[in-house]
Amino acid sequence: MTYDLVRQTHPDAPAVVGARVRHTPTGRLGRVAPAVPGLGAQLRVRFEGEILPCGVDPASLVFETAALVPLTGCRP
Repeated sequence: MTYDLVRQTHPDAPAVVGARVRHTPTGRLGRVAPAVPGLGAQLRVRFEGEILPCGVDPASLVFETAALVPLTGCRP
């Protein structure tokens, strides 16, 4: 399964497995887990300190992005 429906309904949400997210109502941090059938337009997120992922509305998530740092002295 993939997160195609989430990408269609929430184009600003990079629904990529492993993406780091922050749940805005609670402030909890977590990572996007693999999709399962029957979730609809929800993402599965495994929050820190939790064992099982839960379904979360993508509108309530902030996607944390790491800053790109150029590497100097490296060959292509």
